[in-house]
Amino acid sequence: SAEPAGQPEIPYRVVGVLYKTYILLETEKAVLLIDQHAAHERLRYEHYLKQLEAGEASQRLLQPMILRLSGKEMAVLNDYREIMEETGYSFEVFGANEIRVTAVPQILGRADLKPLFMDLISEMYRLKEATKETRRAEIMQMSCKSAVKGGDDLTESEIRSLLRELEQTGSSPTCPHGRPIVRSFQRRELEKLFKRIQ
Repeated sequence: SAEPAGQPEIPYRVVGVLYKTYILLETEKAVLLIDQHAAHERLRYEHYLKQLEAGEASQRLLQPMILRLSGKEMAVLNDYREIMEETGYSFEVFGANEIRVTAVPQILGRADLKPLFMDLISEMYRLKEATKETRRAEIMQMSCKSAVKGGDDLTESEIRSLLRELEQTGSSPTCPHGRPIVRSFQRRELEKLFKRIQ
């Protein structure tokens, strides 16, 4: 995609990937490490928000998923019904302790839905006292974490947008949980470390 006007390219070279997790970049003045899992989670979260705003976040399941739940689980799920529907989930209660899940967020792709749903329910207990905003954000974050990643490598445009953000704000872009995505080490720091300069 075209670069926005007035934003110069940040020249960089991809040196490699460390521990299958961190992309190592070299720029003129710094060495950068990008946590690609945190970056993907953040990018998925932004995509999910856009889909929610456009009313396109939910996908109907061809085969509804039936879950047997305890009375306690049913009660907590009913408490969360409105937030679940706002975030792209849809379910029907039938019988005393069964639900039929009929739609889930598109972002989930091919995620394994049963364990995710049970994890969501246990998270709901933990967030009983939380505000509606916190509950909603947590459900969205858990959905993003469960989304199947389409290969772990970041595209060039994704790397560029993270670097632009780093340059514009002066601080590291963060994942939805607030963890830094990019860490930078100035070239001068390396030169001091190896006693090339004082």
